[in-house]
Amino acid sequence: MKTRLFATFVLTIGFLPAGILPTQATMPSATQLKVQASERVMFNPRFPLNPQEIEIVNGRVFQLSQLTAEAYKNRGNAKSRSGDSRGAIADYDRAIALNPKFTLAYYNRAVVKSNSGDLRGAITDFDRAIALNSKWAEAYSNRGLAKYNSGDIQGAFDDYNRAIAINPKLAIPYNNRGSVKLDSGNIQGAIPDFDRAIALDSKFAKAYFNRGLAKSDLGDKHGAIADLMEAAKLHRQQGRM
Repeated sequence: MKTRLFATFVLTIGFLPAGILPTQATMPSATQLKVQASERVMFNPRFPLNPQEIEIVNGRVFQLSQLTAEAYKNRGNAKSRSGDSRGAIADYDRAIALNPKFTLAYYNRAVVKSNSGDLRGAITDFDRAIALNSKWAEAYSNRGLAKYNSGDIQGAFDDYNRAIAINPKLAIPYNNRGSVKLDSGNIQGAIPDFDRAIALDSKFAKAYFNRGLAKSDLGDKHGAIADLMEAAKLHRQQGRM
């Protein structure tokens, strides 16, 4: 089987995703809103800093005695970026313990778990995020990838369909759905998905690569070479695929 390149959405940093109405329990304070908007200062500025209570993670300052669910989520994000997946998950755990309806914490914990190979745990957390916000296209798309990597091909396909139905302007679900079609032998159906992904994001190296593979499978050598060369060029420019 030829290698297909899937894509994923990364951590969500700030505000609640579209479709969530904050309740009194989830409504952030004015201080939290400042933290949420900048994500530079992770402590309550009304309290003086105690050097013994300060922790610096990935260049960001946290005052341990003033950590809220939002601040734990933010510190988890910082730990994840620094490569501390275990520490990030622990902080998301704390955020969720303080606010069991913290959609972003479930989503970000799912992303870290998925990247760490804990696919079952990731799917469970994506399930929880989606239960709290059924209109979150990125969560469906990322859950689809976790399901695909777990061997649930139909589940992945259904999640990509749902993500596209919610937000047809996201390129990643089209690329990933096209990859599932390609693996299933539906080459003719895969190419329009790659076409759409590229139309939405002309710098999407993975979509060019996958479309090149599909064209090669159909015998379109010139089209395949053109797409694979474009993918290689974007890869060099972006430094990754």
